Amino acid sequence: MKKIIIILVLISIAGRGMSQEVINSKGTKVFIDSSKWAVSGNNIYYKNSGNVGIGSSSPTAQLHTTLDVRFAGIGTNTTNTKVLTTDAYGNVTTRLFSNLLSGNALTSLNGLTNSVQTFAIGTSGSSFNIVSSGQAHTFNLPAASATSSGTLSSADWAIFNNKISIVTATTPAAVTSATNTATINNTGAYWNANKLQGNAIAATTPANGQVLSWNGTSWTPAVAAPATTTHTISSAANIITSVVNGVSVTAPAVNNVSNTSSANALTTTINGITGSSVNMVNSNTLTQNESNQLVSTVNGVASKALTAAITGDVTGNMGETTVSKINGSPLGKTTGATSGQVLSWNGAEWVPATTEQTTGAARLTSNFSTSSTSATSTNLSFAIDANEIYYVTIEGTASKSSSSSGMKLAIAAPSGCTISGEAYLGGSSLSTAPTPSLITSINTLGSTFATGNGVRVTFRMTFQVTNSSVAGNITLQAATVSSNTAIIYAGTRMSWIKANAL
Repeated sequence: MKKIIIILVLISIAGRGMSQEVINSKGTKVFIDSSKWAVSGNNIYYKNSGNVGIGSSSPTAQLHTTLDVRFAGIGTNTTNTKVLTTDAYGNVTTRLFSNLLSGNALTSLNGLTNSVQTFAIGTSGSSFNIVSSGQAHTFNLPAASATSSGTLSSADWAIFNNKISIVTATTPAAVTSATNTATINNTGAYWNANKLQGNAIAATTPANGQVLSWNGTSWTPAVAAPATTTHTISSAANIITSVVNGVSVTAPAVNNVSNTSSANALTTTINGITGSSVNMVNSNTLTQNESNQLVSTVNGVASKALTAAITGDVTGNMGETTVSKINGSPLGKTTGATSGQVLSWNGAEWVPATTEQTTGAARLTSNFSTSSTSATSTNLSFAIDANEIYYVTIEGTASKSSSSSGMKLAIAAPSGCTISGEAYLGGSSLSTAPTPSLITSINTLGSTFATGNGVRVTFRMTFQVTNSSVAGNITLQAATVSSNTAIIYAGTRMSWIKANAL
């Protein structure tokens, strides 16, 4: 028994000497037969010089399989020119794709080797031809002409089809043709007419100078009777009567008469014949009599006197009218008006007056700041009376102190005022182009303009303010969009010009 155990131990030791210990994916140590397989780094390879068979005990190639072979995840490229091929036994080799196609596929068509080729139809050239270029083969079939052979157009076919073909005939009334020349046999009996418009023609042989004359039964050759003509013409009222050889015809003497005028010229046309134009009015005068009436005299004939009454803003006789009102409002005495004066309404009438124009300006001598989100009045202000109009310009610089939304400006004015104009508000920096917005309401904060934190930017406001109620002040106001500090800097300036009174 001891001997048997010793033999088994020796066999185990000997077996381990021909194997190699590795660790599998579960961390377990296993042994492989190192006489056939070996490990090199992360690789395992077969050490035998023979073939490996899968499904075959007698492999005939280094790797011999009897079923499918799969290469999952195999890469692709657009540069390789070889393809895999097999022989009758399944042995895999490579072969150039061009060599594979040689003799087995169409690789060139009329000199073009592109994989995609097209056919087109054209008409160039003087006879049928094929032009191969790029990827296209153009079949050219030109229209037939004196210099080109090709297709016959529909119009040319119609002409050709209507040509007289070659005809050979022997009957007396036949037409014989050769190419495009036709010859008619006009001596045959078929061409001797025996009727005119269905009326018989006599078979009598005519003599020189005779004419066909109707004898009541047929057209017969006869000597022409001498012509004797009698003609009388008479007129009565607008009718003309003409009698020729006893045949009487009447017609209107004047079929139509029309008059046309252009400027002072009158033209008469009778039966299509136009006469010379004459002046319709040779003389025309318009006079005013002592009763302030108008009298028109045309070609020496005076019209009935027309009474023209002048009322409204202009009064008096037409020869000496007086403007006494403007749109119904009395016009006062204008004698003595001086240069530069204007007509001004004094409550009762329009009178000369000197235009009153007031100008003024103010500026901030120190920075104005606010942290309120409601409109706060600055020190820039001027007084406006009832019924006054001012043109105002405000320009300066401003900033805000935090990253919140920004600031707004407003114009405070008496409640009866109206305002219109534009504001150009700066952006996030001094170099940013100002953005325009409309100024259309008073005592209301306008558009928001944001500035960078503590960055000073420009603003400019130009507007017209009209007051029609009570006196008050025009004042620049400022507010913040949210709680932070907004500053309008010293040097910001307001200027104003008073326009003419309402």
